[in-house]
Amino acid sequence: MHLKVFYNNIARINHGIILNYSYINLKYSKYCLQFINFLYINGLISNYIVKDSIIIVFLKYSKNGTVLKKINLESKIPLWRWYRYKRLISKKSLFLLKYKQSELNLIILHTSKGFLFFETAYFLGIGGHFVCQIKV
Repeated sequence: MHLKVFYNNIARINHGIILNYSYINLKYSKYCLQFINFLYINGLISNYIVKDSIIIVFLKYSKNGTVLKKINLESKIPLWRWYRYKRLISKKSLFLLKYKQSELNLIILHTSKGFLFFETAYFLGIGGHFVCQIKV
């Protein structure tokens, strides 16, 4: 159930980015709240407020528009597919071939330590579930 809510909330965020909304109302789920908190801590959104069963997310703007450009969910890769650390870093890894890191794309994994950027998980030597790719 929470995956449907998560997918719906990501679609709402992308829609708000396209239409340059100052804030977006999201449905509450614990998983979504953790994800939004991760975005806030890393400076990708301005702020968020939790009211009843709604999370109000305030988008962060720069000179070129919103800081977030798009959040990509890969439909071909199941959200809960686990990637071990060795598989993430191997040169033949389909994961790394498909999601080449650049300054404009951030890969987010859900690990035993919570949501982490790919680089942080790599540094800690842990694997995780692929969540999304963010264009900044």
